[in-house]
Amino acid sequence: MRGLLIAYALGPQKTVGALRPTYWAEEINKNSNIEMDVVTATPTPTPTPTPTPAGVHKNNYKRSCVENKSSSLWSVFIKDEGLTWRKDLKKFFNKNGVDQYDFVVLTGGPFFHFSLGKYFKKKSLKVIYDFRDPFSYNPRYKDKGLKRIIKKNFERWCLKYADMVITVNDTCHDYIAPELSVNRVVVPNGYDERVLPSVQNKKEIKYDLFYGGKYYWEPGKFFNVLEAYNYSLCHAGTPQKFLHDFQQSA
Repeated sequence: MRGLLIAYALGPQKTVGALRPTYWAEEINKNSNIEMDVVTATPTPTPTPTPTPAGVHKNNYKRSCVENKSSSLWSVFIKDEGLTWRKDLKKFFNKNGVDQYDFVVLTGGPFFHFSLGKYFKKKSLKVIYDFRDPFSYNPRYKDKGLKRIIKKNFERWCLKYADMVITVNDTCHDYIAPELSVNRVVVPNGYDERVLPSVQNKKEIKYDLFYGGKYYWEPGKFFNVLEAYNYSLCHAGTPQKFLHDFQQSA
């Protein structure tokens, strides 16, 4: 069986949106009878800028870079790279063909290249959407009015061609067209277990709390509680600046 994975971001980028599809491509091609090709907007690094961690096997899949070169008048209103990238992708597939594939996985975000689901369905491919995060209604973005209506209608239209919808947990599924009957699967982001054996803990440091990931809000009140109860906190993720000085002093 041969599949196609379409991911705007891919390694060596370190975002979750890049790490997730990179892990899938490497592990599927290494550990199954499925051959997975990848199409991405991320240029292939030459040479690889960082050493490959122990246990991680890179470059064991066919990787094609399709640059996001197109433009769209709708970009004034819709801030989603997939809106223009979908044009470049369609040109690429019209030239190279997709008849060799049994299924396609389109992963977000961005999300507007999900519109190619109809194109792949007409080519008799199984269409799988990996949303990761909710699209039409994400509580963190607080979309309202016309913008939310457009996103919701676009999501429903795309899902007409879906054979499967993937996201990271059941709560996210509840936000993705819950009224539609579609095959839904949960695939958590998890962690890359292949890297752990190469990590050497030279010093053991104990904390009361551990937080992994990005803060999407100003966590001043959260830090106030930690200070009041004299809790220590370890944050693993991209360093961020806050008005509160707890993170710097912890």
